[in-house]
Amino acid sequence: MFKSIKHYFFLALSFRLMLIWLMLFWLGRFFFIVFNVTSISCEEVIGITRNAFRIDVSTICYLLLLPFLLSFFQRVIAWRGWSFLFKSYFYTVTLFIVLLNAVDVCLYQEWGAKINSRIFLYLQHPNEVLSSASFQHYLIFGLVVLVSLFLVRYAFNRLSVESCFHEKEKKGVMWITPLFALLLLLGIRGGWQQIPMQESDCYFSKEQKINDVTVNTFWNFNASVARSIANKTSNPYHYLSDKELARYAEYNFGNSIEHLETKVLKSARPNVVFLILEGWSADMVGCISGNTQQSASPVFDSLAKHGVLFSECYASGDRSDQGITTVLTSFPALPFGSIINESQKIKKLPCIASSLKTMGYQSLFLFGGDLSYGNLKALIYQKGFDAIVEEKDMDSKFYRGRLGVHDENTFDVFNQRLKKMQSPFLGSIFTQSTHFHYDYPHQRNTITWAGEHNAYANSMLYSDSCIGDFFRKAKKENWYSNTLYVLVPDHSHHSPQNSNPKTADYHHIPLLLLGDVLNDSLKGTIITKPVSQCDVAGTVVRLITGSAKEYEWYVDLFSSTPNQHVCFVYTEGVGIVTSKDCKLNFDAKNDRLETTPSIADCDTQHMLYSAKAYLQYVYGRYLQY
Repeated sequence: MFKSIKHYFFLALSFRLMLIWLMLFWLGRFFFIVFNVTSISCEEVIGITRNAFRIDVSTICYLLLLPFLLSFFQRVIAWRGWSFLFKSYFYTVTLFIVLLNAVDVCLYQEWGAKINSRIFLYLQHPNEVLSSASFQHYLIFGLVVLVSLFLVRYAFNRLSVESCFHEKEKKGVMWITPLFALLLLLGIRGGWQQIPMQESDCYFSKEQKINDVTVNTFWNFNASVARSIANKTSNPYHYLSDKELARYAEYNFGNSIEHLETKVLKSARPNVVFLILEGWSADMVGCISGNTQQSASPVFDSLAKHGVLFSECYASGDRSDQGITTVLTSFPALPFGSIINESQKIKKLPCIASSLKTMGYQSLFLFGGDLSYGNLKALIYQKGFDAIVEEKDMDSKFYRGRLGVHDENTFDVFNQRLKKMQSPFLGSIFTQSTHFHYDYPHQRNTITWAGEHNAYANSMLYSDSCIGDFFRKAKKENWYSNTLYVLVPDHSHHSPQNSNPKTADYHHIPLLLLGDVLNDSLKGTIITKPVSQCDVAGTVVRLITGSAKEYEWYVDLFSSTPNQHVCFVYTEGVGIVTSKDCKLNFDAKNDRLETTPSIADCDTQHMLYSAKAYLQYVYGRYLQY
């Protein structure tokens, strides 16, 4: 007679399989350390153990989701093949984990990165792969596989996994099913926290190899494949020939000015402080919009009188993961996906922290929230920052909103950390109080905007006041006068004036360079040519080091490059700005113009050509990284 799987076989089976898969994940880490890590401290082992557990559990819960759903059909459909189906799934998954671990250990020595979707490109030429593998690779691969399979077989026998498939059905436990489902979903999320489990949650070390040990190989590989499928592996934007595209790139990016007529800085090696402002929109800034009565940035407006204000600056994308990446590396945002999610590509990007490190600069990145947000941790930990501070590192007594420590406390911590740094240094802070839900502390002086925008406007006013407090305290420090301050948002925000994320006006952001180190002739000036977030890091690096040729996407903020244009992207589209009144949006998905310039003097066809070329070039370079 057919023997069905018991109602609650997951209670026994899942626990046993969890132990087996956990064993495999840690066995993979063991072999990875043995063959790829030259030294590891006890502290790092503890960090790996602590940070790896959540992602391992999350991975296992993902793996259990499909058989859990299939078990409902098993209860109502009498079929002799259920046992074989479940066993085949568990054996296949187990074998796949073993093989991934073995390949990862071998490939890492050559790639310097964990196995990812790129493997499929190599498998298109298997003969080359096999010929390039050494005897040592075959030996290591065989050792990992044999040891893993031996231990799996031993564990299957000891834990009596096989018997779970042949026990008689037991009644009276249906209440366990919803409980198990809840635990499964909780495990997938990695806990109760607001942001679901991400790969960057494993990051804790400045040594990328240690972070790679911590990351679950199975998770990493499948996440990479999913991203590859979502973003495609070939350039979907083909508008120009290779020759035309090369001509476009040379004209627009090959002439990033390395010599300028204007002397910008008085100091050869000033400190650099980046204030990256969450979601600041230019039309909320009085000195740009002209609406001083309803300005949400009185402090910023006052500071602009003493610095260099770029009144026509545009964010490259519309998310923090895009904006932070662009500000620090100059790499533009993508119309879908984000390069920040691909560690092997991040490694190839320049970054202001690593560039200035060659000049003896120490660096700090501070964020009042969780750096797992937008996978920011992956970028920050890989790109040369010496000190990294986030919410978990701050005093537990600080009042917190839903997303982290409020800006006033975050700026205080930032000031205290800068005091301890030796000049020259790079300090970067990313604010968060202007992020939805705008749960900033109440203040006496408020402004009134229409409806839903009121909370955002006042959160911006609060954040602006925190900037004022920061500068008042910073002026008392001996490093203040020899510091270049860069105030730039990560992206813009919808407002009463601009709510369409596809438009240039929506992407309009403030950009301010400030400090006693600026040439006196530049203080209080307003530069009205269109510029981009892409220009910031390259310009600062060029000002200090003399050259920034590795930043292929920037055009120097202080250059007089003719016919300069600025591009930005949104989902499935691209926009371009050539002057204050010449703005265009192109829907790449449907191959149509969404908006055209409002004045006749704009060369619409040339703008469209440039927008398409930019989209094709950016995505093409992304695929090459």
